Amino acid sequence: MPPAHRVESVEQHERVTGALNSCTPCLRQGVAFFAFVLITLSLLKNRCIKKKAMRRFFIPPEALAAEPPAITGAEALHMAVVLRLKKGDTVILFDGTGHEYDAQILSASKKQVTFRISGKRPICKKPCIAVTLAQGLLKGRKMDLVTRQLTELGIAQFIPFVCEHSVARPGPERLQVRQRRWEKIVQEAMKQCRRNLPMTIGPCTTFSEILSMSDRFAHKILFWEKEKTRPPFRPEPGGNDTGPVLAVLGPEGGFSEQEVSDARKSGFTTVSLGPFILKAETAAVAAAALLRFCFSNPYPS
Repeated sequence: MPPAHRVESVEQHERVTGALNSCTPCLRQGVAFFAFVLITLSLLKNRCIKKKAMRRFFIPPEALAAEPPAITGAEALHMAVVLRLKKGDTVILFDGTGHEYDAQILSASKKQVTFRISGKRPICKKPCIAVTLAQGLLKGRKMDLVTRQLTELGIAQFIPFVCEHSVARPGPERLQVRQRRWEKIVQEAMKQCRRNLPMTIGPCTTFSEILSMSDRFAHKILFWEKEKTRPPFRPEPGGNDTGPVLAVLGPEGGFSEQEVSDARKSGFTTVSLGPFILKAETAAVAAAALLRFCFSNPYPS
């Protein structure tokens, strides 16, 4: 008769073997699932690599004249460290003059990314009619948002100004800092919306100066929350109305009655954006979309 401990060992071995045999289908399913995950991740990686070739970056025209062309500073750091672009990757460069360039990265570091240009093509996506939007200075970072949205909507020129009800009244040094920031935001928005001609940002001025410069515009519109009459123009997609457009919007406090009266004497038409009182930053975006639809071709060639 075999020892009792040997019988227990044989029974334990049988129980373990049975458990493993019963788990084999589960293990097979687990292995199959793991293989599926690996294949999916590999395909996604390849797809991301392909998408890198479609990334667009701004390069100053003077940097294109260098040999080799290079992007430096914060944008180079973003490309090399954040996006992890490396030698051999292909990108699209634009210079803000209406041209795009096919480029291959020659070297990438935190301080500089160099390129070899392989192709150049003119692409000028701009509305048929230039729209200039003058906006009363807004508090905080609201102007940053307005700058980005107006760039995406195809506004040609953006002019900040101070008026009677303006709360934000930064000094000259602060205004220079903010204008440089707005110009950088324009470049960032151009990368996303595939715009090749930048929205120009004029120096901060006063409401009276806006009225004085309005003579060169064919259409002069002041958006005012107290206006009750319907707009005198009708949407005509395709840019049938000719001549540049100037639209003026106030800050958080709106315009004073005297400012509205002065604008009307200067030939401005006061227009409402509807029965609701919009935030200043929302009104700017709504007005830009309306002007683009009424006075310009939304689908320029």
